[in-house]
Amino acid sequence: MYVETSNDGAVAPGAGADFVVNSYGNISCVTTDSNPETHMQMSWVDTDGKETALEVDKVDVTPGSMVKRWNTGVTHHIRKIFRYIHGYTVVCRVTHVTLQEPKEFNYTIGVEYPPIIQPLPNTAKANRGKPFEYTCNGDANPLPNYIWYKNNVTFQSDQTLTLDKAEERDIGIYMCSADNRFEIFFLKPHGNRFNR
Repeated sequence: MYVETSNDGAVAPGAGADFVVNSYGNISCVTTDSNPETHMQMSWVDTDGKETALEVDKVDVTPGSMVKRWNTGVTHHIRKIFRYIHGYTVVCRVTHVTLQEPKEFNYTIGVEYPPIIQPLPNTAKANRGKPFEYTCNGDANPLPNYIWYKNNVTFQSDQTLTLDKAEERDIGIYMCSADNRFEIFFLKPHGNRFNR
């Protein structure tokens, strides 16, 4: 038993992903060489553990030899891929006359999507002479590259803005950007300044 995915969007997913956000595609559960054929069900489990049965179309591959063995599958068509299904688990359940209980096969879905950054506060206070850190929190797949800007000039290339000792020269307007292969997301706060 195995799972196949197909992405029918304009952008192909990168390594380790099945789908690209806002595209559409299919998930198929397939068994091979069964006699008689198997009965299959498919569901997915969200990141909170809630399982939902999926509507599926049956796909049969008729054997070409004298021995009757079936390759049987079911396919779920996803009309629009949303980022929230990233990390969902597809559960394929197979029943067959030779099995005492259903067999399960689990597969985790990977969806690529552009960065979304949580808003920064309007002001952040740093104490003079003390270390200061502020993390740019974002969500993206693949993981983004982060860049901090101070007064519209590149300042640091890291997710966390770090000042070893906050000084008067550190006062300014800071913004964070996150980019992956889909887009760059700039978060420009309303006059974010580090105050004395």
